[in-house]
Amino acid sequence: MRALGLALLGLGILILIEPSIGALLFGAPMTGIADPLFLRALAARDLATGSWLLAAPSISMPAATVSLFAIALIPFADVLLVLSEWGWTLALLPHAASLVAVMMLALWGRHLA
Repeated sequence: MRALGLALLGLGILILIEPSIGALLFGAPMTGIADPLFLRALAARDLATGSWLLAAPSISMPAATVSLFAIALIPFADVLLVLSEWGWTLALLPHAASLVAVMMLALWGRHLA
């Protein structure tokens, strides 16, 4: 759980510094003037989620586990967004992998809690 938290913090920092990397990772071209703003909003989402994943296990493993199921809604929504915009494409891979990883962590955490 902490490794995922660190990865999200790193990703958030990277996208804050260079939003075009976020566009590439999300699978969306940067085309408009507002894109860096929206990508930095995604970075803030990653920073908040990563911070929670680092702190939550220290607070309560059951709470951390429950929150993982809620956090899984983020990559699930990302999958739906990419599917609706571009269909079945390689851009789905990071979102689908993220969804699988979060759900696996949640199921694993459920056995620990």
